[in-house]
Amino acid sequence: MAAPAWRSETVSASLFALPRLATSFVATGIVTLAVPQMVVLAVGEARKGLHLGSISAAASIASLAALYPSGMHSDRRRLDGGRRHLPVVWLAVMALPLAALASGASYPAAVAAIMALAVTRSLCDAAHLPIIADDFHGGLAGEPGLPRPGVLSAHIAFQQFLGAALGALAFAWLPVTGGGPAGLRTASAAVAIALLVLAVAGFLLSFRRLPRLAPGTRGAREAEPAPSSSGQRGVRTGSAHDGSADGAVITPNLRALLAARTLFMAGVFIISTFLVFLVRDVLAARDVERVTAILVGGTLSGALLSALPAGRLASTFGDRRVLFAAGAAVAAVAPAFLAFAPGRPAFALLCMLLYGLAFGTVVTSGLSLTLALVVDPSNAGRTMALASATTFLAQAIASGAGAVVLDPLNRLRPNAGYAGLVALIELLLAGGGYFLTRIDVPAPARRRPA
Repeated sequence: MAAPAWRSETVSASLFALPRLATSFVATGIVTLAVPQMVVLAVGEARKGLHLGSISAAASIASLAALYPSGMHSDRRRLDGGRRHLPVVWLAVMALPLAALASGASYPAAVAAIMALAVTRSLCDAAHLPIIADDFHGGLAGEPGLPRPGVLSAHIAFQQFLGAALGALAFAWLPVTGGGPAGLRTASAAVAIALLVLAVAGFLLSFRRLPRLAPGTRGAREAEPAPSSSGQRGVRTGSAHDGSADGAVITPNLRALLAARTLFMAGVFIISTFLVFLVRDVLAARDVERVTAILVGGTLSGALLSALPAGRLASTFGDRRVLFAAGAAVAAVAPAFLAFAPGRPAFALLCMLLYGLAFGTVVTSGLSLTLALVVDPSNAGRTMALASATTFLAQAIASGAGAVVLDPLNRLRPNAGYAGLVALIELLLAGGGYFLTRIDVPAPARRRPA
């Protein structure tokens, strides 16, 4: 008997990852870069800090509050195939605030639109990942013609950095202007809507020949013992009726993973968070904006170059080893930049290129490791919601801890605060590495074929 048609078709990893391109474009080009200009246009220079800080904090708190309920909803929708459609739902919702920003909303409406974009972007990203754990790493794992989770992780990381690069270019080329009396508009919003349409079409097309599992298939698989690195088998507890797990969602393995992700990403984020100050004070650049843009371009170039190959490296050597190597690279680049970059523009750019290579590797391998630890797909939505929340926590740690270290030390001695930042990076990366060693990686994740 001939094999079903879908078995000869490979689900396109690049099309599957397109939602991350759209959400990353929105996050970088609008939420991160355009919002400060919109705030200045609306309230002026005197109150810009208060307004921008309040908007950012409120958006982060709202995102954190929404992530776990969204993960619970994803887990409830898994058995009827509804989990696959959740990213499309969030992309469609994102079009509404983007339309408001493209047409020239008043300042209060623009603030509401920005917060809606920040929250829906987080929810779309978090809803995207459980599909991999469910279909490609769970119920349909091993079926012919389907990409492996590591491949999908690499493409998601690549699309994330590509979206960030496109968002930065759009911010540089497209205007943010007043849209009538007390109105604001950004031309990047129209481009973002076009990317949303592309992402929805590509994502749905990537599933065109992916079959729906027969009722009970996933529940039966969940009841199978899950091998661990120790060779023992534990029972996956889950309900085939409501998609919820009877056991605890936060296991010791997951706690170690969340701690490792938080500390690792905080150490990595410190460099990008304080890059403008590094350019101004350490490099003593005359044109701070231009030099910063060049260094950010080097970072994104490195991340784009490493995102896809990192998936193959992780498949060959293991996610944890690759993460250790990437962390060691960041730990070496930070003091090298501080010691040798001043007066050497080419060396500064090389450092940021290496930092970008490590950053892309951390994102790809970290996502792949997170997926490998989802042994019960009925918990995948909640697990990925918690993993997504660590990004916000890492950003808060990077900003808060860096602020505590930078200014007091700089008052004691010029630029001593930047040496403190480097020491903080080393401590955070070491802490992340310690928790990585506490993770019991499942045996299949260690022996994934390239």
